[in-house]
Amino acid sequence: MTLQPGYGRRVLDALDHCPDRIALRQGNSALTYSQTRKHVLGAAARLAELGLRPGDTLVQIRDNDVWQWILSAACAVAGFRSCSIPPSLPADEASRRVAVAAPTLVITDELGEHVAAGFQVSSLADVVEPTAEFGRELNDTSCVIRLAFTSGTGGQAKGVELSDAAMGAVAAASVDTIPWPEQPTVICAEAVSGGFGNMVLPTLICGGTVVLPTPTEPLSGLLDVYPGSVLLVMPPTLRKLLDESGPLGTPPALLVYSGDVLASSEIDRVHRWAGPVLCGIYGQVEVPKTIAFLLPEEHLVPHYAASLGRPFPGTEWRVVDLDGHDVPVGQAGELWVRSATTMSGYATAEPARPPFAGDWLRTGDICRVEDGYAFHEGRIEDVLARRPSVVCPAPIERRLRTPPDAQTALLPGHEDGDVVVMSTSDENAASIQEAIEESGLTLERFVKVEGIPRTWMGRIDRLQLRSFT
Repeated sequence: MTLQPGYGRRVLDALDHCPDRIALRQGNSALTYSQTRKHVLGAAARLAELGLRPGDTLVQIRDNDVWQWILSAACAVAGFRSCSIPPSLPADEASRRVAVAAPTLVITDELGEHVAAGFQVSSLADVVEPTAEFGRELNDTSCVIRLAFTSGTGGQAKGVELSDAAMGAVAAASVDTIPWPEQPTVICAEAVSGGFGNMVLPTLICGGTVVLPTPTEPLSGLLDVYPGSVLLVMPPTLRKLLDESGPLGTPPALLVYSGDVLASSEIDRVHRWAGPVLCGIYGQVEVPKTIAFLLPEEHLVPHYAASLGRPFPGTEWRVVDLDGHDVPVGQAGELWVRSATTMSGYATAEPARPPFAGDWLRTGDICRVEDGYAFHEGRIEDVLARRPSVVCPAPIERRLRTPPDAQTALLPGHEDGDVVVMSTSDENAASIQEAIEESGLTLERFVKVEGIPRTWMGRIDRLQLRSFT
């Protein structure tokens, strides 16, 4: 069996291919492939000068820029763990994440002592100018090179450890599966410190250029500047673009989205604007961007367009009941995944529910699979009934007959099959109870609330709702 190169080796190989082409661009700044390679190796050397050794952790608490990616790439080359923490986080959560990461070095330009206390701190300016050459290369692809945090929407955010081999496999799978144009110009509308940062290396492997917007650049304007580009967006960013009052900008050649399925009306709007350009990719922090994909032509079929897509090549699925037994095709259950792109484990203490069953990752996502396509129904912590079959709230909520302006959400009660209804209106309480009973469930109680909170992604924030009960 031939070992595949890890992430760090793939970075250096990609940056060797076309030295004079622009690799990274942001505002008026641009770096060629050769300049980017020099910066990656220079940053690795400088981090070693500042005391990092293989296995040590670098934390960045900085705004989005090309150096976010350069420093994470430098860590991969040198065998350090890279961790990015958004500066917009509340101070207590930022402090908790720094403590979990236990960094040897924190790079930040503005940071309160509540986070920095006890850790060595440098600014970006301290790192960009090395004083020595970097002469070592990582040979152990099992080495953890990335510490990424989950969103925390189901509870406290967990630190996910990703190896050099897993991150290299993510890049390879993305290159092979996403229909990239030749030498693409890729506009990354999201922070490269997050999940879409995983698309930087595939772009470079394809000989392309990654463009990061500045805070003052409208996305529609960038699309005009780079006609025929690839646009990387999360659904909230795409919705904002579609809802802008002005022109949308020049249609992209490909629009890659991740994080949620799109409504049929949103798909129709994109198709009217740009044609069949949508490509969906689904993953978790534990399996970055490589669980399922949905190609542009599949978005033209309404049934498939409502799905997460088919498994990435090399990714295996199982759908199981909550006792770990495979369920019949088309029945909802927890999605288990086995892939070379899967995490090594959690940096935090092992959760009460083990993340692995053998070599299968338990995703916590409730899905049903039909014709090889996965359809998302909810999260395991929100399941209303567990046996004999899994029942999630979202499919029932979509069938509820409520007043036009009412908002309603269902939560699990104290016993399996009991349901708590949270609603802004009690006008149709009887019909809601009827729908619940038709699903074989029991209404535990009805709670009237002022509003139903939503996550930044637009989903019902059931974690916050549970605090209302």
